[in-house]
Amino acid sequence: MPSLRETLVFKGGTALKKCYFGDYRFSEDLDFSGLNGAPTGDALAHAARDACTTAAGGRSEAHRRLKLYVARTPELLHMRSDAVSELEQLFCTGDRVDLLFDNHRPLRAVVEVELGGEQNLIVGVHQAIKYRSLAAAERTMPLDTPQVRAFVISYEEPTAGVSQLARGYDVGVLSVDRERVLAPTA
Repeated sequence: MPSLRETLVFKGGTALKKCYFGDYRFSEDLDFSGLNGAPTGDALAHAARDACTTAAGGRSEAHRRLKLYVARTPELLHMRSDAVSELEQLFCTGDRVDLLFDNHRPLRAVVEVELGGEQNLIVGVHQAIKYRSLAAAERTMPLDTPQVRAFVISYEEPTAGVSQLARGYDVGVLSVDRERVLAPTA
């Protein structure tokens, strides 16, 4: 996770064991020292949880919940409330888009979900461009057709650079309130 990579130093017995000593017995706790700019409080808790989930080989719960929230709320993308989405749509190339909305206006829409961070959002815009092209090609439409739209959804507001990149390629970038998406359900 970028917010942790630049601001935390891994130290202590567990770090030594994991990096140098294999099976030698050290304590099992993890020790970190925060550098200037390290997240604190809830931001640290969210970043650490996301980092641990991602390191375990999967997407985080925050990513999964954001994807499901967008799938249930197509109005965010200015689509009809009855627009149907498919999660993890697989293209013939082996690429998977987070969400593909089909059979509405526009005819198709691809959605790339990113938790935040400028570099992640930049990558997300590039991914959305690729997925839009794949969604058009899959239906033998021109690659620049307005019938296929592309979006990047995040918990964070895009920076000016991300917004400029997205505008240049007609990719919508939207932010969603993290607390609303992650609020416990009754």
